[in-house]
Amino acid sequence: MTAYQFLRRVELRLRVALARAESKVSPAERRALALRLGYVDAATPAEEQLGRELDYERSRIRAIFDKVMAGTSDK
Repeated sequence: MTAYQFLRRVELRLRVALARAESKVSPAERRALALRLGYVDAATPAEEQLGRELDYERSRIRAIFDKVMAGTSDK
């Protein structure tokens, strides 16, 4: 799954779960979203796992965007 696909999947599940197009969620809503996306509680809570993956994918996308905007994109 690409970073874009991952972020779209999260966004769409969030819209369905909350019945709104808002991206700000409470801690309880974040936990419910993580569980809907298939994360499970282990040594790290499901919502924290989701948060880490979101941060990782966002940083990857940001790095690609910055490269493209700087004109040094690898092709």
